Amino acid sequence: MTFVRPEWFFLLLVIPLVVALGIFVRMRQRDHWKKIVAERLKKQLIQTRSASYYLIAMGLSMLGLAFLTTALAMPENGEEWVEARQEGRNVLICFDISQSMLTQDTASGSRLSAAKGAALEIVERFGSDRIGLLIFSGETQVMVPLTIDHSFLNESISQLDPIDLTLGGSDLARAVKDSTKILTETGQRNNILIVLSDGEDHSSGIDSAATSAASNGVFIYTLGFGSADGGYIEDPRSQDGFFYDRRGNRVISQLKEESLREIAHKTDGIYAKGLGENFLESLTQALARMDRYEQEGGHQRIAKPVYQWFLLPGLLLLMIAFVVQRLPIAPAVSIVVLLAFLSSSKTEANELLNIYKGNKESSSGNHSG
Repeated sequence: MTFVRPEWFFLLLVIPLVVALGIFVRMRQRDHWKKIVAERLKKQLIQTRSASYYLIAMGLSMLGLAFLTTALAMPENGEEWVEARQEGRNVLICFDISQSMLTQDTASGSRLSAAKGAALEIVERFGSDRIGLLIFSGETQVMVPLTIDHSFLNESISQLDPIDLTLGGSDLARAVKDSTKILTETGQRNNILIVLSDGEDHSSGIDSAATSAASNGVFIYTLGFGSADGGYIEDPRSQDGFFYDRRGNRVISQLKEESLREIAHKTDGIYAKGLGENFLESLTQALARMDRYEQEGGHQRIAKPVYQWFLLPGLLLLMIAFVVQRLPIAPAVSIVVLLAFLSSSKTEANELLNIYKGNKESSSGNHSG
Protein backbone atom coordinates (compact mmCIF):
# COMPACT_ATOMS: atom_id res chain seq x y z
CA MET A 1 0.00 0.00 0.00
CA THR A 2 1.27 3.46 -0.91
CA PHE A 3 0.21 6.93 0.23
CA VAL A 4 -0.21 10.01 -1.96
CA ARG A 5 -0.09 12.49 0.96
CA PRO A 6 2.06 10.84 3.65
CA GLU A 7 2.70 14.21 5.31
CA TRP A 8 -0.70 13.90 6.98
CA PHE A 9 0.76 11.21 9.27
CA PHE A 10 2.44 14.00 11.24
CA LEU A 11 -1.04 14.57 12.67
CA LEU A 12 -0.66 11.32 14.61
CA LEU A 13 1.83 13.12 16.85
CA VAL A 14 -1.17 14.88 18.40
CA ILE A 15 -2.64 11.62 19.76
CA PRO A 16 -0.22 11.10 22.70
CA LEU A 17 -0.57 14.78 23.58
CA VAL A 18 -4.37 14.51 23.68
CA VAL A 19 -4.18 11.33 25.80
CA ALA A 20 -1.79 12.98 28.28
CA LEU A 21 -3.99 16.06 28.48
CA GLY A 22 -7.11 13.93 29.06
CA ILE A 23 -5.48 11.97 31.89
CA PHE A 24 -4.24 15.21 33.48
CA VAL A 25 -7.73 16.78 33.39
CA ARG A 26 -9.28 13.61 34.82
CA MET A 27 -6.85 13.60 37.77
CA ARG A 28 -7.39 17.29 38.43
CA GLN A 29 -11.16 16.74 38.58
CA ARG A 30 -10.74 13.89 41.04
CA ASP A 31 -8.44 15.94 43.30
CA HIS A 32 -10.85 18.86 43.10
CA TRP A 33 -13.78 16.78 44.43
CA LYS A 34 -11.60 15.44 47.26
CA LYS A 35 -11.00 18.98 48.48
CA ILE A 36 -14.67 19.96 48.71
CA VAL A 37 -16.41 16.64 49.55
CA ALA A 38 -15.50 14.28 52.34
CA GLU A 39 -14.81 10.72 51.30
CA ARG A 40 -17.55 9.33 53.58
CA LEU A 41 -20.15 11.63 51.93
CA LYS A 42 -18.99 11.09 48.39
CA LYS A 43 -21.55 8.42 47.57
CA GLN A 44 -24.43 10.49 48.94
CA LEU A 45 -23.49 13.79 47.26
CA ILE A 46 -21.81 12.82 43.99
CA GLN A 47 -23.15 10.64 41.23
CA THR A 48 -19.92 9.03 40.08
CA ARG A 49 -19.43 7.63 36.61
CA SER A 50 -17.29 4.65 35.82
CA ALA A 51 -13.74 5.61 34.92
CA SER A 52 -13.75 2.82 32.36
CA TYR A 53 -16.26 4.78 30.28
CA TYR A 54 -13.91 7.72 30.13
CA LEU A 55 -10.97 5.55 29.10
CA ILE A 56 -13.01 3.63 26.53
CA ALA A 57 -14.34 6.84 24.98
CA MET A 58 -10.85 8.30 24.79
CA GLY A 59 -9.43 5.13 23.24
CA LEU A 60 -12.19 5.02 20.62
CA SER A 61 -11.68 8.72 19.80
CA MET A 62 -7.95 8.33 19.32
CA LEU A 63 -8.42 5.22 17.19
CA GLY A 64 -10.97 7.07 15.07
CA LEU A 65 -8.54 9.97 14.66
CA ALA A 66 -5.86 7.53 13.51
CA PHE A 67 -8.23 6.08 10.90
CA LEU A 68 -9.21 9.54 9.63
CA THR A 69 -5.56 10.57 9.40
CA THR A 70 -4.83 7.49 7.33
CA ALA A 71 -7.73 8.38 5.03
CA LEU A 72 -6.34 11.92 4.60
CA ALA A 73 -2.99 10.41 3.54
CA MET A 74 -4.81 9.03 0.45
CA PRO A 75 -3.84 5.36 0.57
CA GLU A 76 -3.67 3.47 -2.71
CA ASN A 77 -3.70 -0.28 -3.13
CA GLY A 78 -2.29 -1.12 -6.55
CA GLU A 79 -2.81 0.51 -9.93
CA GLU A 80 -3.86 -0.23 -13.46
CA TRP A 81 -2.81 1.17 -16.82
CA VAL A 82 -5.42 2.05 -19.43
CA GLU A 83 -4.84 3.01 -23.03
CA ALA A 84 -5.28 6.74 -23.53
CA ARG A 85 -6.79 8.12 -26.70
CA GLN A 86 -6.63 11.85 -27.26
CA GLU A 87 -8.00 14.07 -30.01
CA GLY A 88 -6.68 17.44 -31.03
CA ARG A 89 -5.50 19.70 -33.83
CA ASN A 90 -2.04 20.53 -35.18
CA VAL A 91 -0.84 24.06 -34.44
CA LEU A 92 2.68 25.26 -35.25
CA ILE A 93 4.01 28.51 -33.82
CA CYS A 94 6.54 30.20 -36.10
CA PHE A 95 8.50 32.60 -33.87
CA ASP A 96 10.74 35.41 -35.12
CA ILE A 97 13.83 35.79 -32.88
CA SER A 98 15.83 38.08 -35.17
CA GLN A 99 17.80 40.99 -33.69
CA SER A 100 15.05 43.46 -34.58
CA MET A 101 12.69 41.75 -32.11
CA LEU A 102 14.72 43.34 -29.28
CA THR A 103 13.42 46.80 -30.24
CA GLN A 104 11.63 48.46 -27.33
CA ASP A 105 8.51 49.85 -29.03
CA THR A 106 5.63 47.88 -27.52
CA ALA A 107 3.54 48.48 -24.42
CA SER A 108 5.15 45.53 -22.65
CA GLY A 109 8.74 46.43 -23.58
CA SER A 110 10.56 44.66 -26.37
CA ARG A 111 8.82 43.00 -29.29
CA LEU A 112 10.31 39.71 -28.17
CA SER A 113 8.71 39.98 -24.71
CA ALA A 114 5.33 40.87 -26.20
CA ALA A 115 5.54 37.94 -28.63
CA LYS A 116 6.47 35.54 -25.83
CA GLY A 117 3.43 36.64 -23.83
CA ALA A 118 1.18 36.13 -26.86
CA ALA A 119 2.62 32.67 -27.56
CA LEU A 120 2.13 31.55 -23.96
CA GLU A 121 -1.47 32.74 -24.01
CA ILE A 122 -2.14 30.85 -27.24
CA VAL A 123 -0.72 27.65 -25.75
CA GLU A 124 -2.91 28.09 -22.66
CA ARG A 125 -6.03 28.67 -24.77
CA PHE A 126 -5.59 25.47 -26.79
CA GLY A 127 -4.49 23.07 -24.05
CA SER A 128 -5.75 19.87 -25.72
CA ASP A 129 -4.09 20.44 -29.11
CA ARG A 130 -0.71 19.34 -30.39
CA ILE A 131 1.48 22.44 -30.66
CA GLY A 132 5.02 22.84 -31.96
CA LEU A 133 7.56 25.66 -32.05
CA LEU A 134 9.78 26.73 -34.96
CA ILE A 135 12.10 29.72 -34.58
CA PHE A 136 13.71 31.73 -37.33
CA SER A 137 15.99 34.63 -38.14
CA GLY A 138 18.34 34.14 -41.11
CA GLU A 139 17.79 30.38 -40.66
CA THR A 140 15.14 28.15 -39.13
CA GLN A 141 15.19 25.57 -36.39
CA VAL A 142 12.54 23.33 -34.84
CA MET A 143 12.76 23.99 -31.11
CA VAL A 144 9.79 21.81 -30.08
CA PRO A 145 8.17 19.23 -32.38
CA LEU A 146 4.38 18.99 -32.39
CA THR A 147 3.57 17.78 -28.88
CA ILE A 148 0.95 17.74 -26.16
CA ASP A 149 3.64 18.37 -23.52
CA HIS A 150 2.76 22.03 -23.11
CA SER A 151 4.84 22.51 -19.97
CA PHE A 152 8.03 21.87 -21.94
CA LEU A 153 6.72 24.07 -24.74
CA ASN A 154 6.03 26.97 -22.36
CA GLU A 155 9.50 26.65 -20.87
CA SER A 156 11.07 26.76 -24.34
CA ILE A 157 9.08 29.86 -25.30
CA SER A 158 10.06 31.68 -22.11
CA GLN A 159 13.79 31.11 -22.79
CA LEU A 160 13.86 32.25 -26.43
CA ASP A 161 16.72 34.60 -27.28
CA PRO A 162 18.24 35.90 -30.57
CA ILE A 163 21.50 34.11 -29.73
CA ASP A 164 19.68 30.78 -30.20
CA LEU A 165 20.39 31.09 -33.96
CA THR A 166 23.81 32.02 -35.29
CA LEU A 167 22.78 33.38 -38.69
CA GLY A 168 21.37 36.90 -38.49
CA GLY A 169 18.73 38.53 -40.67
CA SER A 170 15.09 37.62 -41.07
CA ASP A 171 14.10 35.03 -43.68
CA LEU A 172 10.32 34.99 -43.28
CA ALA A 173 9.70 33.19 -46.59
CA ARG A 174 11.91 30.26 -45.62
CA ALA A 175 10.25 30.05 -42.23
CA VAL A 176 6.83 29.73 -43.87
CA LYS A 177 8.09 27.06 -46.30
CA ASP A 178 9.73 24.96 -43.58
CA SER A 179 6.65 25.28 -41.36
CA THR A 180 4.39 24.20 -44.24
CA LYS A 181 6.55 21.12 -44.79
CA ILE A 182 6.34 20.13 -41.11
CA LEU A 183 2.57 20.44 -41.02
CA THR A 184 2.09 18.65 -44.36
CA GLU A 185 4.10 15.66 -43.15
CA THR A 186 1.58 15.06 -40.36
CA GLY A 187 -0.88 13.75 -42.93
CA GLN A 188 -3.66 16.09 -41.80
CA ARG A 189 -5.63 17.78 -44.55
CA ASN A 190 -5.60 21.19 -42.88
CA ASN A 191 -3.49 22.74 -40.14
CA ILE A 192 -2.85 26.07 -38.45
CA LEU A 193 0.37 28.07 -38.61
CA ILE A 194 0.76 31.09 -36.33
CA VAL A 195 3.52 33.54 -37.25
CA LEU A 196 4.76 35.98 -34.60
CA SER A 197 7.06 38.58 -36.14
CA ASP A 198 7.74 42.25 -36.74
CA GLY A 199 7.35 41.61 -40.48
CA GLU A 200 10.92 42.41 -41.47
CA ASP A 201 12.03 40.15 -44.33
CA HIS A 202 15.47 40.27 -45.87
CA SER A 203 14.67 37.71 -48.52
CA SER A 204 12.29 37.14 -51.42
CA GLY A 205 9.65 34.51 -52.06
CA ILE A 206 6.93 35.49 -49.60
CA ASP A 207 4.25 35.21 -52.28
CA SER A 208 5.27 31.71 -53.41
CA ALA A 209 5.64 30.51 -49.82
CA ALA A 210 2.12 31.67 -48.99
CA THR A 211 0.71 30.08 -52.16
CA SER A 212 2.39 26.77 -51.33
CA ALA A 213 0.98 26.87 -47.82
CA ALA A 214 -2.55 27.50 -49.08
CA SER A 215 -2.35 24.63 -51.58
CA ASN A 216 -1.29 22.28 -48.78
CA GLY A 217 -4.19 23.21 -46.50
CA VAL A 218 -2.19 25.39 -44.10
CA PHE A 219 -4.06 28.40 -42.72
CA ILE A 220 -1.64 31.10 -41.56
CA TYR A 221 -2.54 33.52 -38.78
CA THR A 222 -0.03 36.32 -38.32
CA LEU A 223 0.66 38.60 -35.36
CA GLY A 224 2.69 41.77 -35.81
CA PHE A 225 4.74 43.31 -33.00
CA GLY A 226 6.22 46.79 -33.02
CA SER A 227 5.16 50.24 -34.12
CA ALA A 228 5.08 52.19 -37.38
CA ASP A 229 7.53 54.74 -35.96
CA GLY A 230 9.84 51.98 -34.84
CA GLY A 231 12.84 52.30 -32.59
CA TYR A 232 16.52 51.54 -32.31
CA ILE A 233 17.46 47.87 -32.29
CA GLU A 234 19.13 46.88 -29.05
CA ASP A 235 22.30 44.83 -28.90
CA PRO A 236 23.55 43.69 -25.47
CA ARG A 237 26.99 42.99 -26.97
CA SER A 238 27.72 46.63 -27.91
CA GLN A 239 29.11 49.20 -25.53
CA ASP A 240 26.04 51.47 -25.49
CA GLY A 241 23.52 48.64 -25.93
CA PHE A 242 22.42 49.44 -29.51
CA PHE A 243 22.87 47.72 -32.85
CA TYR A 244 24.95 49.47 -35.55
CA ASP A 245 25.21 48.93 -39.30
CA ARG A 246 28.47 48.70 -41.24
CA ARG A 247 28.67 52.48 -41.51
CA GLY A 248 28.52 52.88 -37.74
CA ASN A 249 24.94 54.17 -37.60
CA ARG A 250 22.28 53.01 -35.20
CA VAL A 251 19.75 50.79 -36.96
CA ILE A 252 16.08 51.71 -36.73
CA SER A 253 13.49 48.95 -37.09
CA GLN A 254 9.81 49.47 -37.93
CA LEU A 255 6.84 47.13 -37.97
CA LYS A 256 6.30 45.91 -41.54
CA GLU A 257 2.70 44.81 -41.77
CA GLU A 258 2.51 44.32 -45.53
CA SER A 259 4.20 40.94 -45.66
CA LEU A 260 2.27 39.64 -42.66
CA ARG A 261 -1.04 40.76 -44.16
CA GLU A 262 -0.19 39.16 -47.48
CA ILE A 263 0.60 35.77 -45.94
CA ALA A 264 -2.61 35.74 -43.91
CA HIS A 265 -4.74 36.90 -46.86
CA LYS A 266 -3.46 34.26 -49.29
CA THR A 267 -4.12 31.40 -46.83
CA ASP A 268 -7.55 32.57 -45.57
CA GLY A 269 -6.04 33.50 -42.23
CA ILE A 270 -6.15 36.69 -40.19
CA TYR A 271 -3.58 39.35 -39.38
CA ALA A 272 -3.62 41.31 -36.12
CA LYS A 273 -1.30 43.82 -34.55
CA GLY A 274 -0.53 42.23 -31.22
CA LEU A 275 -2.64 39.64 -29.51
CA GLY A 276 -6.22 40.62 -28.82
CA GLU A 277 -9.43 38.88 -27.89
CA ASN A 278 -10.77 39.20 -31.45
CA PHE A 279 -7.72 37.38 -32.79
CA LEU A 280 -8.10 34.56 -30.24
CA GLU A 281 -11.79 34.18 -31.01
CA SER A 282 -11.10 34.01 -34.74
CA LEU A 283 -8.36 31.48 -34.13
CA THR A 284 -10.70 29.42 -31.94
CA GLN A 285 -13.37 29.36 -34.65
CA ALA A 286 -10.81 28.36 -37.28
CA LEU A 287 -9.48 25.52 -35.13
CA ALA A 288 -13.03 24.25 -34.62
CA ARG A 289 -13.16 23.55 -38.36
CA MET A 290 -9.79 21.83 -38.49
CA ASP A 291 -9.21 18.09 -38.85
CA ARG A 292 -8.65 16.35 -35.57
CA TYR A 293 -5.94 13.78 -35.07
CA GLU A 294 -6.38 10.81 -32.78
CA GLN A 295 -3.35 9.70 -30.85
CA GLU A 296 -3.36 6.08 -29.69
CA GLY A 297 -0.91 3.85 -27.88
CA GLY A 298 -0.34 6.05 -24.86
CA HIS A 299 -1.10 4.66 -21.43
CA GLN A 300 -2.40 6.40 -18.37
CA ARG A 301 -1.90 5.24 -14.78
CA ILE A 302 -5.12 4.83 -12.82
CA ALA A 303 -4.55 4.36 -9.10
CA LYS A 304 -6.91 2.37 -6.90
CA PRO A 305 -7.72 4.54 -3.87
CA VAL A 306 -8.74 2.79 -0.67
CA TYR A 307 -9.21 5.79 1.64
CA GLN A 308 -12.86 4.77 2.16
CA TRP A 309 -11.64 1.71 4.08
CA PHE A 310 -10.37 4.09 6.76
CA LEU A 311 -12.81 6.99 6.47
CA LEU A 312 -16.00 5.11 7.39
CA PRO A 313 -14.51 3.21 10.40
CA GLY A 314 -12.95 6.44 11.65
CA LEU A 315 -16.30 8.26 11.61
CA LEU A 316 -18.06 5.33 13.27
CA LEU A 317 -15.48 5.16 16.04
CA LEU A 318 -15.85 8.89 16.78
CA MET A 319 -19.65 8.55 16.92
CA ILE A 320 -19.44 5.56 19.28
CA ALA A 321 -16.97 7.44 21.50
CA PHE A 322 -19.37 10.38 21.63
CA VAL A 323 -22.23 8.13 22.79
CA VAL A 324 -20.13 6.22 25.32
CA GLN A 325 -18.80 9.39 26.93
CA ARG A 326 -22.35 10.64 27.55
CA LEU A 327 -23.80 7.53 29.16
CA PRO A 328 -24.96 8.58 32.68
CA ILE A 329 -23.60 5.63 34.72
CA ALA A 330 -22.63 2.04 34.16
CA PRO A 331 -25.54 -0.38 33.45
CA ALA A 332 -24.60 -2.53 36.46
CA VAL A 333 -24.67 0.51 38.72
CA SER A 334 -28.04 1.51 37.29
CA ILE A 335 -29.49 -1.88 38.13
CA VAL A 336 -28.15 -1.76 41.70
CA VAL A 337 -29.58 1.73 42.28
CA LEU A 338 -32.97 0.69 40.91
CA LEU A 339 -33.14 -2.41 43.13
CA ALA A 340 -32.07 -0.37 46.15
CA PHE A 341 -34.78 2.16 45.48
CA LEU A 342 -37.46 -0.49 45.13
CA SER A 343 -36.27 -2.29 48.30
CA SER A 344 -36.25 0.88 50.41
CA SER A 345 -39.67 1.91 49.13
CA LYS A 346 -41.19 -1.45 50.14
CA THR A 347 -39.69 -1.28 53.66
CA GLU A 348 -41.04 2.21 54.31
CA ALA A 349 -44.52 1.18 53.14
CA ASN A 350 -44.60 -1.78 55.59
CA GLU A 351 -43.57 0.43 58.53
CA LEU A 352 -46.35 2.94 57.80
CA LEU A 353 -48.92 0.12 57.64
CA ASN A 354 -47.82 -1.27 61.01
CA ILE A 355 -48.08 2.16 62.64
CA TYR A 356 -51.59 2.62 61.29
CA LYS A 357 -52.72 -0.74 62.62
CA GLY A 358 -51.16 -0.09 66.02
CA ASN A 359 -52.90 3.26 66.46
CA LYS A 360 -56.23 1.65 65.51
CA GLU A 361 -55.84 -1.16 68.08
CA SER A 362 -54.79 1.29 70.79
CA SER A 363 -57.82 3.54 70.25
CA SER A 364 -60.12 0.53 70.58
CA GLY A 365 -58.51 -0.48 73.92
CA ASN A 366 -56.62 -3.47 72.58
CA HIS A 367 -53.26 -2.38 73.97
CA SER A 368 -51.57 -5.73 73.43
CA GLY A 369 -52.49 -5.58 69.77
